[in-house]
Amino acid sequence: MDTETYRFKIGAFHCLAVSDGTFVYPPAMVFVNARKEDYEGALGERQLPLDEVETPYICLFIDTVAHRVLVDTGAGKLAPTTGQLVKNLQSEGIDPGTIDTVLLTHAHPTTLAATWTRTAT
Repeated sequence: MDTETYRFKIGAFHCLAVSDGTFVYPPAMVFVNARKEDYEGALGERQLPLDEVETPYICLFIDTVAHRVLVDTGAGKLAPTTGQLVKNLQSEGIDPGTIDTVLLTHAHPTTLAATWTRTAT
């Protein structure tokens, strides 16, 4: 199974979960409202590293027949390990130029910076 994508259907909609890559954060950035001993205990119980948390950036492509929708746009150039969305869409035979609707559920600092730069110029 390809770990960069996962196909599934919801009713008549064809869906594809697509990886944009991963990023490693210090645990204190991920668990900002938790005590260190609590999150270290939870990570340790799961035999995960105590000094880093690797997070995936997953986007969702939905083909409704009437529309080609992309939910979220990944982390872009946040790190060398991100920015894989376009390549992974293309490897599944999806031309990003055919996407007619983009839904953003949240922003990343690099996304906001790019938006503000384009808007300001």
